[in-house]
Amino acid sequence: MGFFSIVECAILIAMKRQTRRVLFGIAVLVFAVVSWGATRYAQGYTLDLSTWSFVRTGAVSVSTNTPAKMFIDDILVGHTSFLGNNAGKDRLVPGRHEVNLVKDGWSPWHKTVEVEAGRLSDFPSVLLVSLSEEGRADAIARSEEVFAFAKLASSSPITLSFTDNQFATLSKGTLFDSPIASGSVLAEQVLGMARGGNDRLLWWTNNEIWIHWRSATNYQPLRIKDERALLARFRTPIVRVGWYDAEHVVVDMGKAGGVLILELDTRGGQNVIRI
Repeated sequence: MGFFSIVECAILIAMKRQTRRVLFGIAVLVFAVVSWGATRYAQGYTLDLSTWSFVRTGAVSVSTNTPAKMFIDDILVGHTSFLGNNAGKDRLVPGRHEVNLVKDGWSPWHKTVEVEAGRLSDFPSVLLVSLSEEGRADAIARSEEVFAFAKLASSSPITLSFTDNQFATLSKGTLFDSPIASGSVLAEQVLGMARGGNDRLLWWTNNEIWIHWRSATNYQPLRIKDERALLARFRTPIVRVGWYDAEHVVVDMGKAGGVLILELDTRGGQNVIRI
């Protein structure tokens, strides 16, 4: 073997060794990157393609009274389960997401949800109502039943009792936070009131509906004790109001407005069902 052949062999051997080192280095780098990405993914992070950076994700969960399809940003992400009617989506990039529940022949449900990093936005009391003739008739019948439980203002005081020895008294249009018609005033020009279970009170005036939480809640949206909120304001005079269920109020707006079901949870917009 000549001198140049030996040199050529040496060069080839060195090049192969260098190639192996480069390939090994690339493999180590790829392994490190993939491992780091997998770890971040397991920790609840995802790649935000708009910024090409890893961000911590959030999640959305819903629970309905009937099976339905769940869409997020116009993409079908699943169905509420047959048993619990629950559905959810995790690993959502923080920011606004459009969430829809759809069932043929039933009222739709929509929210613009502000997803936060590392947090779950839970909607545990979604109500869908059948818009069939039979479904509407059932909803109207239920509404008439709950309207009957509402207390209308009169010249004689009317008192409702709640948990923790709390009371509300309505007398001549003034609502008192006490067992008698005196003391702290909750509202004036009140036309009627209704008790929701043992921990919440609604009242209405000619154009407004208010809710008063007599105790804190342990589910979303979290409410603190004695929190009060304006649920709705209308241009048309209100005729009657009642509790459709624990998280929804039904309103009779007369011939001009019909009967409406309003949800108490106004996060991301308030759903109104016209029956």
